[in-house]
Amino acid sequence: MKRLKDNTVEPSPQPDRDTDRGALLLAAKWFFNRATKLESITRIALIGSICTDKKHPKDIDILLTIAPAADITPISKLKRQMGGRIQRGLLGADIFLMEEDRYIGRPCRFREPHPRVGCAQDGLRCNFDRPFLCDTSNSFELKNEVITSPPIILYPRLLAAGKIPVDVQAVFDLPQEKA
Repeated sequence: MKRLKDNTVEPSPQPDRDTDRGALLLAAKWFFNRATKLESITRIALIGSICTDKKHPKDIDILLTIAPAADITPISKLKRQMGGRIQRGLLGADIFLMEEDRYIGRPCRFREPHPRVGCAQDGLRCNFDRPFLCDTSNSFELKNEVITSPPIILYPRLLAAGKIPVDVQAVFDLPQEKA
């Protein structure tokens, strides 16, 4: 946002929903607006190619830190709804769940959490102690620097490890960097 001479604020241009980045960012903003209302979420960060100027990212990656033993059900539901909002071919959204600085898995992509052949083929396992928690530890690992210092932390307060792309600034109403 830019302050005008009459002290009003000029709204930042929003990305075009008809572009890959725009569709992903607008879906992430929709998710963000709802996820910040969940008491179990203590941090929301953007990671991956959306934190760069890559024109055609294939997905948006969100790192969520949740309270210990939090219910994953509402997060899983929001993740599925966000995926439905993207509506652009093979684009998708990945949510990575952290608990006390430890990666614990991803929210289940299905409405009913139970083991499926397709999940097993993808190297995923259902966590029977926590519904909607998909254990990906045998097939996926987040780098420690991504866990401890994600490129863009949006919640509970903004913190960026580098330059924030202009479209990310616009969608999340972040302060514009001065030229």
